[in-house]
Amino acid sequence: IRQCLDDFSIPLHLGCTVTRTIGDRRLKAIEIADTDDQMRPIASTTRVIPCDSLIVSVGLIPEIEILKELPARLDPRTKGPVVDQNGMTTIPGLFCCGNASLVFDLVDYVSMASEQAGKAAAAISTEMTEHRMIELQTEGKLMFVSPSMIDLSSPAARLFFRSSEQLEDMRLEIVQNDVVIMGQDYSELRPPQMETLVMDTKSIDPSFPIVAVLKEKSR
Repeated sequence: IRQCLDDFSIPLHLGCTVTRTIGDRRLKAIEIADTDDQMRPIASTTRVIPCDSLIVSVGLIPEIEILKELPARLDPRTKGPVVDQNGMTTIPGLFCCGNASLVFDLVDYVSMASEQAGKAAAAISTEMTEHRMIELQTEGKLMFVSPSMIDLSSPAARLFFRSSEQLEDMRLEIVQNDVVIMGQDYSELRPPQMETLVMDTKSIDPSFPIVAVLKEKSR
């Protein structure tokens, strides 16, 4: 917002929708209106904004066409495959990373996940590694947490997550058998902004599931 909008005095209209485009063979303006709590346009709030271009964001989903022909388990929340922290899918030896796994907002995160997947794929091709998988469940106001499977044979796992709504003073805890393994505080969380957390796997007991819980920070 500071670097792109404030520095160039670009207005940001929130809670609005485009109700009409104006122009013949060439866009000249758009009509927008405020929306109610059901995202329906409020007729009395319409106004016209002159412009010559309209870019519509309709959401991104991972590119997984090749996986649809394979028995890889998919995550209904990320719309991509279920993977562990190394990018390995539920098909042993098949790795998926970057925006083919889930939609990232920072290329730095894509690089992190892709480098880890590359190292793991190289290792599995040269040595037999025993994988000890455990499922990571979620509770609270989380849109998703990825990976949803944790390989305990790796000493650490980097988690990526998004909140389901804008929140303040929150804490993400990793819980197993009612014991908090680790936690991290966040002053503000927003659904468009992905957050990351590195989890130590050495203290995890493979006999019990682990749960990522997003809750209000204790005061």
